[in-house]
Amino acid sequence: MRIVDGFLLRAALATGAIVGTALVSYSANAATINVANPSFEIITAGLPFTIGCGNSNPTCAYNDGPIPDWSTSGGQTGQQNLGTLLAPENGSLEAYANGNGTSIYQTVSAKAIAGDRYTLDVYVGNRTDGYNGPVTVELIVGGIITDASGLAPTSGGWSLWTASYVAAVSGAPITIDLISDGTQGNFDNVSLTAAPLPSTWTMLMAGFIGLGFFAYRGSKNRPVALATA
Repeated sequence: MRIVDGFLLRAALATGAIVGTALVSYSANAATINVANPSFEIITAGLPFTIGCGNSNPTCAYNDGPIPDWSTSGGQTGQQNLGTLLAPENGSLEAYANGNGTSIYQTVSAKAIAGDRYTLDVYVGNRTDGYNGPVTVELIVGGIITDASGLAPTSGGWSLWTASYVAAVSGAPITIDLISDGTQGNFDNVSLTAAPLPSTWTMLMAGFIGLGFFAYRGSKNRPVALATA
């Protein structure tokens, strides 16, 4: 049985190396999908900024939009730097949406590929003066909505919210939707990636590793027959 045991062990180890390489390759192959103006740093030429944000805070400035490369619906939207109230998570500006149901959204140029996992990351902020409220962040692929989730940001801070979805069909549009559900929603540093799921062959090989390993362990634990005269 030692020859068979050795074969099973070597087969399991070799297959493990193949599957391990495939899984690492899967993780490393996540591709960044272009999101236009992802940190809201691009502003409309000549658009004026108001100083004070309505609360006489000289460290705060905002504009009333439009936000280049993003569409909006509902109430007031724009870009701002809240200074000590909420410094931008990335760069010098962040986006805001005022009013329940007000939305900032973008349909990216890339189309979905069936079997790819799409992951949306968005930072959600929390002003120190309480002039904000709950928000909803949505990843929409071919009309299927996946809500992002994350920790509630601390006062004056940001929290990463993430949504993930595996596309069922190819060619579907991909939309990012940032929604205020209260007084104001604050958003920054949007990113979107796509990664192909491990192939069926890779998963079958993973199962073979387990079978080979347990077969090897079983043979090692099998009682040895005593020789008789």
